[in-house]
Amino acid sequence: MTKNQTLFFSLPLKFFLFLFCLFSAAQAQIYPVQVTPVLVPPYPLHINEYYGGATERLAVILTNTDLQKPVLNVRLRMYIEGQSLKLKSREGGYYPSISLDAGIAQRISLADLSPYFQAGNLDFSGLSRTAYEREGRLPEGMYTFCFEVVEANTGQLLSRKSCAMAYLALNDPPLLNLPAKGERIAAREVQNVVFQWTPRNMGSPAAAFHTRYEFTLKELWDRGMAP
Repeated sequence: MTKNQTLFFSLPLKFFLFLFCLFSAAQAQIYPVQVTPVLVPPYPLHINEYYGGATERLAVILTNTDLQKPVLNVRLRMYIEGQSLKLKSREGGYYPSISLDAGIAQRISLADLSPYFQAGNLDFSGLSRTAYEREGRLPEGMYTFCFEVVEANTGQLLSRKSCAMAYLALNDPPLLNLPAKGERIAAREVQNVVFQWTPRNMGSPAAAFHTRYEFTLKELWDRGMAP
């Protein structure tokens, strides 16, 4: 093999080694913030249930791992993706700053997540803003809720993109088996009434997760009212 041929083969080899090193460096990049989204079942379709009320349905756990920077002021970047739609935090929207102390995990949920679900702070694809505001809910299906952390002022990326997945569905209420409709139950000194129902969501992929029923028993003072 001549000297020119050796040079011809060595140049492509060096080029590919250079690309490999760049790729490895990108893969090994370490970000100062760890982000972990958590979805809490049952998973609602209605948007306001992810940030309103008193029951947590979505939480984002943030940890500043950079001990050289005792405080980081950050904001989130949210992505919600389904089979036919995508919602993304709009650049230039208003998001309150979050202060992260080094080494301390911070849980963001409920009202703290509210700005990220406001229509004015979202870019829409596959779903119009009008439909989002009018219906206030997502179509049924499988979704990923993903988050990134960026520096509050500069927008510099401070974390990897991390996601949680859930199947969202509005299930039919169960059918009451016992007691039968209109059945009269005799009063006893020790009252024991059996309530039994048949679920109607077993065919849904969401049935693989938790299904909870809220049972309320009330006394009707008006005896002429149909129970």
